[in-house]
Amino acid sequence: MEGILDLILGNLVPVIIVIGGLFSFFGRMSKGEQSDENSPSKKPARPNTGKVDWREIFKQEETTSWPGSEQPKDQPPAEKTEVYFDIPEIKDEQEDRQEKMAQKYRETKQYIEDRQRSPILDNEIGRKAPLDLQLNRLSNQEAMKAVVWSEVLGRPRGKQPHQTFVRKS
Repeated sequence: MEGILDLILGNLVPVIIVIGGLFSFFGRMSKGEQSDENSPSKKPARPNTGKVDWREIFKQEETTSWPGSEQPKDQPPAEKTEVYFDIPEIKDEQEDRQEKMAQKYRETKQYIEDRQRSPILDNEIGRKAPLDLQLNRLSNQEAMKAVVWSEVLGRPRGKQPHQTFVRKS
């Protein structure tokens, strides 16, 4: 007897789980019996013939309706009538919208035309104009000045590699 008591107290978590499962199982059984007794108005089972009778389904939907949406049976259903408004303010607003849309269309069309005439698409950006130095009009005096200035503004002579003269003895 003490061995069984030690086993139960030593493994308390599995015992609690088993007891909870038993209570749940028996609780569901008793609720199932009560619901069978309290709800005798179940829908009659249709014989399963493999075909669906859509007329029967639609009849069931017609009979169910929302509260407050029923019409008295002696009153015919209301006829639908279309109403057209002829208000000048609405016409003016509509014309303004049409003008705005037409303006937007013209702006978009102009934008597309401008994009098609883009210098990027015409490859004008990478092109260089020919460099005309007008060397055919260069005089002797200007040529001498150009040589002197190239020496003055050019790289220093000390940075350029040059030949050294070695004396032979």
